[in-house]
This record gives sequence, C-alpha cells and structure tokens, in this order.
Amino acid sequence: MPRSSDTIDFFAIGDTMLDVFVQIEEAGIKCTIDRSACTISFPFGEKIPVQSVIKIPGAGNASNVTIAMQKLGRKAAIYSVLGDDPEGKTILEHWKQLGIQTRYVKKADHQETNYSTVLNFKGERTILVYHHPYVYQLPAKLPPVKRIYYTSVNKEHLTIEKELLTFLKAHPKTLVTFQPGTHQLRRLARGTHEILEKTEILIMNKEEAALFLETSVSDPIKTQLKRLRALGPRICVITDGEHGSYAIDDTKAWSCITFPIASIERTGAGDSYASAFTWAIDKGFSVPEAMRYGTANACGVIQYLGPHTGLLNREDLERMIRKYKSIRPKALSL
Repeated sequence: MPRSSDTIDFFAIGDTMLDVFVQIEEAGIKCTIDRSACTISFPFGEKIPVQSVIKIPGAGNASNVTIAMQKLGRKAAIYSVLGDDPEGKTILEHWKQLGIQTRYVKKADHQETNYSTVLNFKGERTILVYHHPYVYQLPAKLPPVKRIYYTSVNKEHLTIEKELLTFLKAHPKTLVTFQPGTHQLRRLARGTHEILEKTEILIMNKEEAALFLETSVSDPIKTQLKRLRALGPRICVITDGEHGSYAIDDTKAWSCITFPIASIERTGAGDSYASAFTWAIDKGFSVPEAMRYGTANACGVIQYLGPHTGLLNREDLERMIRKYKSIRPKALSL
C-alpha cells in the first residue's frame, strides 16, 4: 500500500517550453471596431528594432499551473518532456529550486526543448510556438494523486491520453481539471468525450470554447457554458480576458468582472486564473468564491512580464480579494 506521505496533491500533464519575450517598439495594428479581430503587422523585409529580449524557463500551461500550485502550498509534480539540451537542463533545475517534484519528467535524447517567441506590443502578445514531436508515455507507477491537471500537449498526445484514462478508471477518486491546448481543442468536443466524462473542472477562454463547440464566438457565453456542462464536467469555466470570467456547475451560473488593474502583459493570465480557481475548489470554496481567487491571481500576473513573476500566494490572494471586496460574481439566468 502506498504511504499517505507519497500522495501527490497536484500532478500536471503537458508540454513545457522556453519562452523568449520580445518587446516590440514599432509595429502597425489593424483592428475591427470591437477589437475582436486585431492583426499586428511589420514592414516586409526590414529589420524591426526591439526594446528588450527576456528568456523565461519553464513556460507553457502545465509548468505555469504547477509553479502556481507550488506557490499556493500544494505538493506539486509534473509530467513533461524536455529536450536533451542546455534549455532543458535549465528548466529542470528551475523546477527543483521551486520544490516541484521532477521524478516524472522525461528527457528526449538528441532532441531540443520546446520553444516559443512572445511578441509583446502595447500590453498584448502574439505567440509563435514550436512543439517538438516527442513520444509520450505516462509513468508506469504513479503514487495516489488528488488532482490531475491535463493540458496542452503536441499532436501526438493520444497515447498518453489513453494511459491517463486507464489510470483514472483504476483511481476513480482522482479529480481532473482539463484545460485543452491547441491540438486537443482541434479534436473538438465530440472527439474528446472520454476525457470530458472524467473531468471535474473544464476551463478555456471564449475563443477556445467557440472552436471546441463548433459555434460562433458571438454566441452568448451562458449558452456556451450550458453546452460545455452538458458534455459531462461538473464545473465549466470560460474566461474572457479583460471582460472577466463565467462559470457554471450543476445548480447555477455566474459572471465576474475583473479587478481594475492595469495590464503590463497578459501571458499566463489564463493559467494563473485556472490554477487558483482549481486550488480554491480543492480547498472547499464555492464556485463564486473560486472565481474571485482566479481573478486575483490573474490580476497579479498581468502586472509583470511573463507568467510567473506575479503569481500570488494565499495571503496575497486574500489581500487582493479584500481590497476589491465589492467585486463579486453575479448569478446568470439560464
């Protein structure tokens, strides 16, 4: 029998990468009048000056939420694949310094670590991402896990998803948060029904929800929430950037505006919201209260460049919630 001390509070599964933030000085922006379809442009064939370049190891959904959970006091571990290169070693050492369990991290021999370039301009970002074609295999022997956080993996992820489903069948008390990444979203709701049926918390942003459900981004969010909830998860969350967040469980639905905090850069805001929301649910908070914790953590992150610097611990989360105590989720009519 595994010892209780071997139990992992939080176990993330997903890709990790090195983020390189490029602060752009000169660019052109074209938007529709409601800013729902903006593009950024550069003169073709010219050299574009940049203000700064900053490298952040251990980025990506899985790493971001694991670092957030560790800061919130959870016993956190991660399954990810790193390249056999200096960047991979840097990320691994970074996790160890933070106290994250790394025994389940795999090294891809003779391959490089995933890499993304984040173009930051006037507080918004465009991300260029490259995922290496790693081979995934869930560790054969996992200790008891209270919460699995399944998120972005490359297009070869179906093998590990089947292994995850087998693990969940054998461990029905393990809770699951599912935050689909690009390749999981492209399978659509109808292509991910098995993992959705095992999911307690499903979370994604407004645009991802429209893609996942094969509907229009202009459809009412409460309609999207009901459609997601009908797929099986007990709790569904849709985030909408500066416009706030929405959530539904088996009884009610809510909306919550964001706190009035200026954004420096938004990378990792969704991950920080999702991690604090999940943490709050695991602590026994109601869905509306969990939305406030998620909002607070996201507001911490957007005040800094990158996904990690602004992450809050429990005391800081509660301090921010008290500061904006008048902002509370409102019930939505369904």
